[in-house]
Amino acid sequence: MNKQVHQSINDDPIKGFSIPWEKSREMVWGEMSDKLDANEKKVIVLKRSNSWRYLAAAIFTLVIAGSLFLRFYEKDISSAFGEHESILLPDGSSVKLNAGSTLSYHPYWYRFNREIYFEGEGYFQVVKGKAFSVQSPQAVTRVLGTSFTIFSRGEAYRVICHTGFIEVTSEELGDQLLLEPNQRLVLNSEGRLLVERAKSIPDEAHWSDQIFEYTAVPLNDVLEEISRQYNVIIHYPLNLQWSYTGDFSSARDLETSLNLVCKPFQITFEKIQEGEYRIIQEAIQY
Repeated sequence: MNKQVHQSINDDPIKGFSIPWEKSREMVWGEMSDKLDANEKKVIVLKRSNSWRYLAAAIFTLVIAGSLFLRFYEKDISSAFGEHESILLPDGSSVKLNAGSTLSYHPYWYRFNREIYFEGEGYFQVVKGKAFSVQSPQAVTRVLGTSFTIFSRGEAYRVICHTGFIEVTSEELGDQLLLEPNQRLVLNSEGRLLVERAKSIPDEAHWSDQIFEYTAVPLNDVLEEISRQYNVIIHYPLNLQWSYTGDFSSARDLETSLNLVCKPFQITFEKIQEGEYRIIQEAIQY
């Protein structure tokens, strides 16, 4: 009995027992390797930077701003009272400004559009090329290559054609007239353009040589010109309706010129203070 018990104890209890593996060792190892590789090969997607877009937008803005600057940058030139100015434009054209005149243009755009903004009195010599236009409050003068004088002050507007041909268009009514050499154009009180042939028109404005000639010009206009040329204030009665024919030279002293203009009408003047005068109207009326 004891011998039987001893034999059963020494017997291997798992002898002949086998675990039913469904996968081989190689298969399990392969699956584990695949999982490890998958973890190691995760792709990190970086968000694309927008810095290049900001740079492109900045460059575009600079280009637009630069183009606008070149297009609209304006050069302003003026001649003060008592002064004349000579201007040379980019294409070689020239302008002489009488006292109290202003001129402006776009220097960087001028090669594409020869356009001038002008008010006052000026003598223009334009070289041949693309259309050249002078914009004034009352009208526009257009030429290709010629010489002419423009007077544009207040409501008064006059153009004298010295050489070539010029076209003038009024701003108010749209009237359009063509001027030939030795013709003068005026804008009347109704806003109409009128052309007259002058008997004698100088090659250029006499005022550039300090000589001022008038034929039947309102006296107050002459006094205003004296005021500009000598840079003084002149007070005069508003009822001066006389017309002046004659001349004066700003190369002379102020009181000599005033005497020359006032004497035909038997009027005098007095000095109020430095740079200020008053016209005194006498009893004789015209």
